[in-house]
Amino acid sequence: MNYGPIIFLAAFFALASSWFGLVLTPQMQLGRLQPTNSIPDKATYPVSRAGQATQGLDVYRANGCAACHSQQVRQSGTVCNVVLTEAGTNQAALVGALLDQKISATETEAANLLTKLPSTVKRGVPRDKADTILKALQAAGAKTDLLIVPMGPDISARAWGLRRTVAEDFLYDYPVMPGSLRVGPDLANVGARISDPNWHFRHLYAPQAEVKVP
Repeated sequence: MNYGPIIFLAAFFALASSWFGLVLTPQMQLGRLQPTNSIPDKATYPVSRAGQATQGLDVYRANGCAACHSQQVRQSGTVCNVVLTEAGTNQAALVGALLDQKISATETEAANLLTKLPSTVKRGVPRDKADTILKALQAAGAKTDLLIVPMGPDISARAWGLRRTVAEDFLYDYPVMPGSLRVGPDLANVGARISDPNWHFRHLYAPQAEVKVP
């Protein structure tokens, strides 16, 4: 019996399935995504720990601090900031767009805004609202920028970091010990948050006596 057609169809089906799974599906999911900026947009990471930060990491490992403390900044979501960078040549149309999008209340206010570019014209809005504003401003001939702002209690309320912790932050750590619990206060950026230089010593020798972290 000739099995050639069956073998051909099986091979074709396997290759077609692989192509759909590895090429077409990622293209459908990610192909339309556009690059954007994230705050802090000028931050360069990863960077190696230096000086006392390296010594503190050694103490963190030696005393098993990871059992109770986390070094990770959590992020619960994002919002968008819309930045107007250039007004373009059609100022009247741009003023109208600023009024339509409720960015400015009066024409005078809108005109004054155009003299202080670049300027963030909308803060903390959802992505769909930001896209609507961007399209309106761009249709008026203006140049705009979109900034993605990380949000969450660790970032906005507790000021433990400017963004969520990512894997690259631990590139120079060996072994990597980010911690997974929060029985004690989060230690992310703790050196910058505590102004009392003696707090660390008191906490090291009597950790149960010092439970409040600024």
